[in-house]
Amino acid sequence: MAHRNVRWPVRDRQRFIATLTETGNPAAAAAAIGETLAAAYRMRERWPQLAEEWQQALGIAWEQVEMRVLATLLAGEAGSIDARVALEMLKRRPAPAAVLPAPRPLTTLDAASLMRVRSEIRALAAPVE
Repeated sequence: MAHRNVRWPVRDRQRFIATLTETGNPAAAAAAIGETLAAAYRMRERWPQLAEEWQQALGIAWEQVEMRVLATLLAGEAGSIDARVALEMLKRRPAPAAVLPAPRPLTTLDAASLMRVRSEIRALAAPVE
């Protein structure tokens, strides 16, 4: 089976990675350059540099999710998201092997623990005088 190219043009790769970084969605990133998700995965398998950039883009996308959840909780808008669901989702994030230790076992949070965590987060975010 003939492939379009061994590698995508630089412009396409950059747009794919930028879209993946913004959305965390490989299908949307592939569509942004006129490719299918299957073609993107095949390209990732054949091209180690793309695979590395792909992982970095997903890591940045996850960081953006974490920052939005944290900002929402700190702003006291916890009613707009279910804090327990958000915390469980964030706990399941794949950690970069070289940076973070293995995740601890998941635990459930009771209301008192959740209030304590929120209080600690607010204290950390408070301006230093």
